[in-house]
Amino acid sequence: MDRALIISAYHEAGHVLMAHLFGGEVQETTLETEREGHQGLTAVVWRGQDEAGRLRCSAMVALAGPVAETLWRGEEILAEDLETWRADWEEVDAGLAALAQPHEREALRRKWLAEVAGELQDPDTWERLCRIADALQAHETLDRGLLDELLY
Repeated sequence: MDRALIISAYHEAGHVLMAHLFGGEVQETTLETEREGHQGLTAVVWRGQDEAGRLRCSAMVALAGPVAETLWRGEEILAEDLETWRADWEEVDAGLAALAQPHEREALRRKWLAEVAGELQDPDTWERLCRIADALQAHETLDRGLLDELLY
């Protein structure tokens, strides 16, 4: 199996699972994307949340991809290392800009990162994430029906 495909599957599975845990409706996740610079894509719909809640959840879902990938590789999770995932980082920065004063943003980013890492390091949660990543490697695209089978 191609290592890059495995890493991308864990990355997207992180987004999927965290969105689910925070009440998002994951419409689809795929490793087949034509968006330049993207190895995968996860589409999430947020319902019933105020703007602040949506921004917070969306930022934490963005963090979950890089965190899941880093955990799979067995590496230490460092906030500064996550900047390499530009699209995810931009989502996090948008949430921080809207929800925190400039001098509070780094502390909030670290708090969110710790919360995401804590969720994903839970053995039951990690097992669910692995199931999603395995299915994504097998099918390359998971629609709402397949995701429902894996998440519930």
